[in-house]
Amino acid sequence: MSKIYLCGMTGDRLKDITEATSCYDYFDGLVFVDHLSKDGTKELLESRKKDGLIISRPYVKQHHHSQNEILYSRYIKNESWIFWIDSPERIETKWLETIRKDIEEYNNNGIGAVYFSGRPYLFKYYDFQSFFGSPHWGLNYPMGKVICFGEENKYLYIKNNRDENPEDSYCLHPIKYWFVFNPSNECNIMYSKYGSNIVEKHEKIRQEFRLYCEFKLNLSLNSLDDLIEYMKKIEKKEIISDEYFINVVDNEFRLSELYELKVLNLDFMKQMHPRYKWSFRNHLKFNNGWIDTNYESIIIKYDKGIFN
Repeated sequence: MSKIYLCGMTGDRLKDITEATSCYDYFDGLVFVDHLSKDGTKELLESRKKDGLIISRPYVKQHHHSQNEILYSRYIKNESWIFWIDSPERIETKWLETIRKDIEEYNNNGIGAVYFSGRPYLFKYYDFQSFFGSPHWGLNYPMGKVICFGEENKYLYIKNNRDENPEDSYCLHPIKYWFVFNPSNECNIMYSKYGSNIVEKHEKIRQEFRLYCEFKLNLSLNSLDDLIEYMKKIEKKEIISDEYFINVVDNEFRLSELYELKVLNLDFMKQMHPRYKWSFRNHLKFNNGWIDTNYESIIIKYDKGIFN
């Protein structure tokens, strides 16, 4: 019988990890990277690891780096199975109750991975595999046939608690991925449907803006804190922003939404929708980012096929 390990990476997420790993009895062990938690997360994982391993490492803001600590540890043996779970996710009981039988069938039928919405949740491990990409990641060299389920089927098997706090999950976290993480594939997620040239254009803007913030504005890139404080000074008119800053924030919706969310304290679900209609430039000029009802952000123009 193949061994099955519940795996993931986390840090200071005691409540989430308590719930996400409550199913540990269904697995042979937990193999997790803990990012030097101070809230009891690591101790909880240690108490539940069974035939597993808890690896302590600093978080370097690179998902695949932390994930590969697990694969490269060689603790998990070839042809064992890995179930990868993120901190806000919960495995539905009905899948847990059939997972060993399912894996037996997968082994018999040459199936090596189960994907939901393009991401491997359950896969057979081999020591030549690696994770790639951050924060949006994938797996190199899944072996055998792959079963792919769409988003509509995912929630029959996985509960996603991200929906309980959409402001963080779908607004603030992607802003962090855009500004704080480097390298980051966030621009690819944002703009890939418009073509590689648009992705490259906005990735160049992202990199130039980060360097501008670091060297021209003397802001830390390690978090959003300095950028938010700088924006608050703009709002209080303690600082007059230059044209470059205005243009980038107005055109990069991750930044304009940061201003709406953390400077103007607008409610993400109730006040910031429909998205892409608020203008940072108009807010500065008229104290009303919605004053121009005909305003079209870059995203709206791209959706219309306007790329100039």
